Amino acid sequence: MKKKRSQTVNEQRRLWLSQLKDRSLLCALCGELILHIHDLSKDHIIPKASPYNGPNHPDNYQPAHKKCNNKRGCMSMEEWVSYWDRQKTRGI
Repeated sequence: MKKKRSQTVNEQRRLWLSQLKDRSLLCALCGELILHIHDLSKDHIIPKASPYNGPNHPDNYQPAHKKCNNKRGCMSMEEWVSYWDRQKTRGI
């Protein structure tokens, strides 16, 4: 029997949240503490967007600030690290 999409999404959400309990809530993109749950988003380690086509699965999630995740967009992690290093050099 095929699972309903909402069941799968809820299972993935529960798995991701249980994985978060094992980590401190540091943003994987900027390294700073995520102080409020409202600032938390799940960043895809391998972007879902083309050409990367990363999986939409908890193994591909990492905690991030919403602001950082929005800035990253569909950059690869290598592109993000390069971008972030340039921003820090500029003092932004």
